Amino acid sequence: MHARTRRRTRSTAAVGTVVLAVVLAAVGLPLAGTATAGAVDHAASCRLVELTMPSDGVESGVMDIEVVDGTTVYYGNYQRPEADGSWSQHAVIWRGLDAEPEEVGPVDAPVNIAFELTAPGLVNGQAEYPDGTFRPWIQDITSGEITFLHLGGSAARDANGGRIRRINDDGATVGTLNTGKGRSKWNADVVGHDSPEAPLERLLSPGRVGDGWGINNLGERVGFVQHRNLPGAPHWALWLPTIWASDGSSRTAAMPGTDGAIFTIEDDGEMAGMVFVGTPESGHFEPIQWSDPDHYETLGVLEGGGWGRPFGADGEAQVGFLDLVADPAAVPEWALDQIWVNYGYYWERGMADSVRILPTLHTDANGVTDWREFHGVGAVHAVSTLLDQAATATHSGYAPDGSPTFAATVYLNVSVCGAEVATTHDPYHLTDLESAIARTEGAG
Repeated sequence: MHARTRRRTRSTAAVGTVVLAVVLAAVGLPLAGTATAGAVDHAASCRLVELTMPSDGVESGVMDIEVVDGTTVYYGNYQRPEADGSWSQHAVIWRGLDAEPEEVGPVDAPVNIAFELTAPGLVNGQAEYPDGTFRPWIQDITSGEITFLHLGGSAARDANGGRIRRINDDGATVGTLNTGKGRSKWNADVVGHDSPEAPLERLLSPGRVGDGWGINNLGERVGFVQHRNLPGAPHWALWLPTIWASDGSSRTAAMPGTDGAIFTIEDDGEMAGMVFVGTPESGHFEPIQWSDPDHYETLGVLEGGGWGRPFGADGEAQVGFLDLVADPAAVPEWALDQIWVNYGYYWERGMADSVRILPTLHTDANGVTDWREFHGVGAVHAVSTLLDQAATATHSGYAPDGSPTFAATVYLNVSVCGAEVATTHDPYHLTDLESAIARTEGAG
């Protein structure tokens, strides 16, 4: 991998849910080209906007936000009903809050998943086919040109065999491809491309399993690697947060607990991720923000919860999920089968031991202010500190048959949206952080 000349700190997004340790368990706003972060009015009030649903869609959500050629563009997915009763996912962009959605990527693909949007107007995604294979692609939305990425000599790979997750402004990539078979079927390599047309390269990894999640405009990539198992708990695979420099060398970031993963990295070195804090006997997952590989701040989790992770970040802000044990008295009937309730959060540096829990289109329209009732926020991936916006999918209402509906939702002035809620670093009142750190350090 080679370093490149870069431009600006870009917004990054993450997708999916990762459980670390034992298991790896959705009014146009044009801006002048010279717009700066200083133009954001942080004294303004929060506003939720529902983006237009594709005419054949039943659900939609947002994965990323960028200003492209002076227009704010939202990139995400929608679900299309099929003749057999199933739904299929497809990538779409909105060029402004009032815009009609435009399908992007190889539109003939039966399934086409959106991942990331960059400021120059590149989007990437994954096309999946009936034979079980996938083909990752990059498209320039200013020209429409699509490039299918090389996958190491194969035009397509098993859809369960990995994904090319993120791109930077020049279309360099990072992702993961599974390499294992038989008893080693979970083995995986961190991979990437130097450009959309470049061959696939594998990043050197000190472990048998690696996962690549983030890339910045300096060619630095991040993710996690399994170096070893925890002494005294051989079932506990240690996933350590790893940074690959542009020359391919790697290092592990500092962390306060047993396991960790990095999901995003900015040009200035800010990184967002997730760590397991505590011991295998008594611990929890919580979001973490690194200002550099040696300095971090953990966000905590909700009192009564025990899990959290970021899905997207931009600069010193991140968005994601925090969970809480469900209170049947506060959970709508359609969600009563959930033991844990996930809440979407927004956090920025300076919010010590607190986050903002985000509302839904439905709660906003009905004047609900109790954050415990903000059920139905999808994994929050998209955030822009430049615009003071975030976006995801939220509960928007109910269909005629009484089932809940979900729609692409943009939070304007997100830094004041929802309710600021205190977090804790010891949700179960059992965690022994000193023992956790000593145990991890002693594993080498």
